[in-house]
Amino acid sequence: MRPEKLTISAFGPYADKTEIDFSRLGEGGLYLITGDTGAGKTTIFDAITFSLYGQASGQVRDSAMFRSKYADTATETFVELEFSYQGKKYQIFRSPEYMAPKKRGTGLTLRKAEAQLTYPDERQPVTKARDVTRAVEELLGLDYEQFTQIAMIAQGDFQKLLLAGTVQRGEIFRQIFHTGLYQQVQQKLKDAARNRYKEYDEMRRSITQYLDGVKFQQAEGTGAGEFAELKKVKFEGKLERSLELLEDFINQGEIRENALFTEEQEVDQKIRTMEKLLHLSSQKQSLEQKETFAEEQLKKLLPELEKATAEAEKYHDTDQKCEKLGLLIREKEEQLKKYQLLEQLKEELDEIGTQLEKSRAQKEANIRQEEQIQKDMEQLKKERSTLENSEVDLQKAMTEKEKRTQRKTELNGLETEIREFRNLYDATKEQQKKYQAACQEEKQQNEYYQQIFHRFLDAQAGLLAQELKNGLPCPVCGSTSHPHPKMLSGGHPVTQETLDNEKRELDKLVKDSTDQSVKAGKLKERSNAAWKQIVLSAEELLEDFQRFRKESRSTAGQAGDFMTVWKQMILMINREKEQCGNLLEESDRKIREARENTKRKKTVEKLLENLQKEKDRIQEKKNFCDREQAGLTMKAAENKKQQQNAAEEIRQIHLETGKEVLETEIKEKQQEYRNLKENHKKAKETFERFQAEKERITSTIKTLREQQKEIGEIHEEEIRAQYTKSTAQKAELTEKRKELFSIQSGNREIFQKVQKQKEEMTAAEKEYVWIKNLSDTANGNLNGKAKIELETYIQMSYFDRILRRANVRLMTMSSGQYELKRQEQSENRKEKAGLDLNVIDHYNGTERSVKTLSGGETFQASLSLALGLSDEIQASAGGIRLDSMFVDEGFGSLDEEALSQAVKALSGLADGHRMVGIISHVAELKERIENKIIVTKQCSGKGVGSSIRIQ
Repeated sequence: MRPEKLTISAFGPYADKTEIDFSRLGEGGLYLITGDTGAGKTTIFDAITFSLYGQASGQVRDSAMFRSKYADTATETFVELEFSYQGKKYQIFRSPEYMAPKKRGTGLTLRKAEAQLTYPDERQPVTKARDVTRAVEELLGLDYEQFTQIAMIAQGDFQKLLLAGTVQRGEIFRQIFHTGLYQQVQQKLKDAARNRYKEYDEMRRSITQYLDGVKFQQAEGTGAGEFAELKKVKFEGKLERSLELLEDFINQGEIRENALFTEEQEVDQKIRTMEKLLHLSSQKQSLEQKETFAEEQLKKLLPELEKATAEAEKYHDTDQKCEKLGLLIREKEEQLKKYQLLEQLKEELDEIGTQLEKSRAQKEANIRQEEQIQKDMEQLKKERSTLENSEVDLQKAMTEKEKRTQRKTELNGLETEIREFRNLYDATKEQQKKYQAACQEEKQQNEYYQQIFHRFLDAQAGLLAQELKNGLPCPVCGSTSHPHPKMLSGGHPVTQETLDNEKRELDKLVKDSTDQSVKAGKLKERSNAAWKQIVLSAEELLEDFQRFRKESRSTAGQAGDFMTVWKQMILMINREKEQCGNLLEESDRKIREARENTKRKKTVEKLLENLQKEKDRIQEKKNFCDREQAGLTMKAAENKKQQQNAAEEIRQIHLETGKEVLETEIKEKQQEYRNLKENHKKAKETFERFQAEKERITSTIKTLREQQKEIGEIHEEEIRAQYTKSTAQKAELTEKRKELFSIQSGNREIFQKVQKQKEEMTAAEKEYVWIKNLSDTANGNLNGKAKIELETYIQMSYFDRILRRANVRLMTMSSGQYELKRQEQSENRKEKAGLDLNVIDHYNGTERSVKTLSGGETFQASLSLALGLSDEIQASAGGIRLDSMFVDEGFGSLDEEALSQAVKALSGLADGHRMVGIISHVAELKERIENKIIVTKQCSGKGVGSSIRIQ
């Protein structure tokens, strides 16, 4: 990026509009920015930075301070920069937010910040401050921080980076190279280590609380006593022994549990055996009762079975009878079908006749509808012919309206010009009055001045006359005779001071009178020019005004006085505007009528199209009716033929009984068939049911007798006594086992939880250890090693590259004596290290801190480091190259040789293509550097402010 031209207006110390043409400084090389202290040398770079990014180059000034305190209130504050980048030229305009005079009325108002970036191609300009800043960042590939670090080695910032420690230099690098992410990683690792320790400590305390809940019985012996002692000391350091004792308690409890369970199982087996015997005794009694009941049922069933057997014998030939009835029914049904076919054919013939009549009626309706459509179409065609020219009428009406609208606009414009002229005319009259008043004051002051001037001369002559003596020459005329010497007049004498004051007052009034005359003349010229233009416009627009002008010239020999012409013009304009308004209303009416006709024409055409489609559809319906009628006629003839055939078949089989009698016979035979089948089925089912019931009861009685024989004899009283005793014994064993189970369950749960938490605690401890080590490594807290943090380690890489670039220039400036080197071993391992800086003195082969350098040597090292930082930032930003940079102050501490080397290094930096501006007061630089921008602070009667001159 190379600045070509910079325009500054009411910006900083520059009260007026100031331009700097950088192209006059050449394509490359050094140039000096010099001038008075506080004149605004650094403001030049502030203006460039503000135009690009909306901010100043340093942290001291902000955009609210850019408005010049010396500028006139009417002067706008802005910066306009023309710059070239990659062979193309861009233009950027930006103004800050500041208080400006109101356009109407008095007082100040806040003027918002504005910005605009104009491209060299056809792209639209970018507006709005933030959008312009974003577009500049995308174009240059640099943000504000990077640009100010690259393009400006700012005043007072040289030694900050050179003499800073690791902490301060790390903060600077964090802003430049955006390494804050690594600092966040360090903090997150530190937080993670702290959280892991909390989790580990909570697990350790939780295990102690669990072990407090262990229970045991007196039978555990010495182990219980030892566990009680451990409990008193909170198991501190004895977790493993506590778990061993708890495991012994659980194992011993399991042995007791098993013994109680075995004894309980034996008693329970006895109880189940006795319950089984008691159940068998009860079951035997139930079997005896069931056997008696079954024998009684069998006696009742046998008579019913004999009746069912006799009834079933009655229907042994049912199948033969049903088969004969079925054949007879089917024969009569075939005969019935003949009658049904004949009736169906007659019904179909009636239906065909009905359909035929309906089709004929539909065709007649279609014919009537077709005739109506034809009439409608003929009427619409007539209407369409009358609307044929509706589009042309609409276009004519719109053209006519445009002409009348244009005329109305021109009349309004002329009316506005007349109002503005009237204001200008009044202002001219008022200014003429001011001029006359000023002339009167000047005349009075001149008369008064002449009076006191003559009084002053008379007083001077009187004073000389008092000194005259006869015989001595007069100092004015040389005469030795003084017959009539001038006498001093009475009254207060006029002094030279009074005369000078009145002279100044007269000059002031003369100047004021002249200014008022000039203003009145200018207003008169503007008024005459405006009136001439108004008259020309009125003659073009108003025919009545043309006639009025001709009549005025013919009668009066001139165009008439101004007020008469002005009033006539106003009347004519109002009359023309009224007429124009009426004509516009007429045009609007014609347009509406034409649009309605055009719309109606489209509607008519659409209706004609729809009616034609409807006519075609009706014709298709007529054709369908013709085809349908032909088909129905053929179908009726076929039906009649089928009826004749059916009637002939009925006659040939001699069916004389008729359809109704035949249907009755079929129903009677079908009912007889169903009754026979149903009765046979009921008799069979009744017999089979009684027979099955007899077999079931007989089988049940046999089974009951066999079960009683299997059970045998049982002594129920003895068994009940033993059952009571065993039940009590089981209840006692169950209670003991429940108590032991409760203790065991609690102890097992505690053991499992402690065992699980012990594993989790071990895992948490391992995780805490490695995270703690990782955190210590990232935060530089490893014992016995330098305190180098992760972010510092990343910054060391940038720092080494910066030093390599800086040393190329420092070796040149110091004639090969000094070389910068990052300090590899920290003197104090408790302090943050990694970015401290030493210098190698090649003259004596020593390495020492940069803080030991002299003032001039410190400047050389600082400048080299700043230039190396600028190069590294450009490389980090994608190899972006800026063709212009500024170096601000610091050369005053150098001797002649060091100054020569510094200039040589900066000349090498320019490299024939880059422009390097040096901001300095040093006189030697003015002699060494040919191109200069000289900034001068001015304070005169014209005002206060700074100006710029390129040399």
